[in-house]
Amino acid sequence: MGGREIEIIGADSRQVYAGMNIGTSKVGRDIMERLPHHCLDMRPPDKMVTLAEYQALATKRITEIHARGNLPVMVGGTGSYLLCITENWQVGDELLPGEENFKERGKGTPLFRAKFVRSTLEMNKILPRIDNAVDSMFQMGLVDEVTRLWEQYKLWEPNRLQRNALWHTHGYREFLEKAHETTPVRLPTSRRDLAEIAQAIKDHTHSYAHRQWSWMKKMPPVTPFSNGVELAKKLHTLEKETAKTK
Repeated sequence: MGGREIEIIGADSRQVYAGMNIGTSKVGRDIMERLPHHCLDMRPPDKMVTLAEYQALATKRITEIHARGNLPVMVGGTGSYLLCITENWQVGDELLPGEENFKERGKGTPLFRAKFVRSTLEMNKILPRIDNAVDSMFQMGLVDEVTRLWEQYKLWEPNRLQRNALWHTHGYREFLEKAHETTPVRLPTSRRDLAEIAQAIKDHTHSYAHRQWSWMKKMPPVTPFSNGVELAKKLHTLEKETAKTK
């Protein structure tokens, strides 16, 4: 990258929570040690992160990365996280009555120059990858992770459940919904229940992927790439183009 090192800014609204690792496909510590990652594990899932908090931290980290002479690369599928930074949305801790999202409040002066890239994979190839990823999560210990979080945050209590990010996250909510179908409340353990949960996670993630695809149509111009080598070349080219505009 022309002598500049890459540092990653997480732009995934579920990976900001500590302990939610397998179910959010968070990168492992070994990767984080080789390549700096920021805006992950901001707090426990029982203390929800607001868009304003994310925007403040991401802006701070990007500024610091630039000061080190490195290149910040935002990675993730949460459109509001990406656009609140690149378009400098005027956000707050809570939406006002009648507001659907913070984008409607308007934008400030852009703080950074940004370019967007995305994979060229089409939906017919993305959906099988989602299914394989969910199967891998179960093999990697998703059930144990959910059990640990269930016990840590006492998620059999309805008042704790609604205030926890786990309840609002595919990959975890499906376990919790199944658990609260029974009396007394208990996490499912049978093969049949786990198979139903796995399928529900796949179905819900398929729907989410389609919504993300629609989001991309609203994004600024996006440069496609087909593999990691091409991505590196694209980033190098975009970096030079951005430098020329300074």
